[in-house]
Amino acid sequence: LEREKLGRVTFLPLNQLRDEGPGGIKYPESSDVTPILRRCLRYDSRVHKAMQHVFGKKLLARSVDVASTWSAQCDMDAITLEGDLCSRKGALTGGYVDHAKSRLKAKAELKEADETLNKLLHTELTSKQKTDALDLQITNLMTEMQRLEAKTNNLKYLLSRMEEDVASQTRQLDTMDKQIHTIGHDVIPPIDVELKSLQAQVNTLKEEIGTELSDTLAENERSMLQELKSVQTD
Repeated sequence: LEREKLGRVTFLPLNQLRDEGPGGIKYPESSDVTPILRRCLRYDSRVHKAMQHVFGKKLLARSVDVASTWSAQCDMDAITLEGDLCSRKGALTGGYVDHAKSRLKAKAELKEADETLNKLLHTELTSKQKTDALDLQITNLMTEMQRLEAKTNNLKYLLSRMEEDVASQTRQLDTMDKQIHTIGHDVIPPIDVELKSLQAQVNTLKEEIGTELSDTLAENERSMLQELKSVQTD
């Protein structure tokens, strides 16, 4: 064996192996797994203890996932029909691989991966274009917001100036109203009284102008007036 590199042989003395008995090993009750010793092997009953020692804790499973699950739960080794072995210690070893099928499968998977990559690249490009468009729209909106904000601030400034002007005009109107009130009550009445007095004087003077001056003169004054008139006539 060693010279031909055919592997390793282990010899088991039957008289030192323990027979677990009919109920010694508890197998899982599931349609996904079955004991290899009961279902798959035929042997001489005299070597039952050796077969039980080697294959007693080995299960045949439908798939690798099932083998991994039951191997962990039952503390047994589980193997699939494809030759994948799930050890009770957690190790997983593969069985027979058809390299021709593997290459075809790899080629199909590569093609599928390329198609998926192309779709993802197209999606990325589309997303980038949408993102760029959104960035441009956001920039335009920000610019418009800044313009509107500047316009709003300018309008606020103009409004405050107008409010100040209105307040100033209101104060001036109040002052003018007070002045008009003062003129109406304090200035105009004395002027009216004085105008009436002057009008009375004017009327008196007009009346005096309409009368003969000689009516109010003494005799000697009248004589002098007549002389003056005669001189003026000459």
